[in-house]
Amino acid sequence: MGRVVVMQEERLSKCRNWQEYNETLVKRGEMYLTFDFLENWDKDLEKLNRDKLGRKYAYPWSFIELLMLIHVIFRLPYRQLEGFVRKLSEFVPNIKATDYTNI
Repeated sequence: MGRVVVMQEERLSKCRNWQEYNETLVKRGEMYLTFDFLENWDKDLEKLNRDKLGRKYAYPWSFIELLMLIHVIFRLPYRQLEGFVRKLSEFVPNIKATDYTNI
């Protein structure tokens, strides 16, 4: 056990670029959200609703997939996900807020 402690101390005492190391730790927490689906929102809906019987889709699959990703990553229940979308739609006006039953 004493040898393990010595080896760890030797490893830590080696010269390290702490600024670079710190930056890599910070980047681990970054999450990139892309809003590319907004550019094709209308086209995607048109394609989904073509020859569809019954109620038309109101949201493209790419938007629903984004919501499901957020749902899984942050473990948000659907009602909280609805709140997330409402707030997001205030910052990104092209996003149409929805209720939890449509997610």
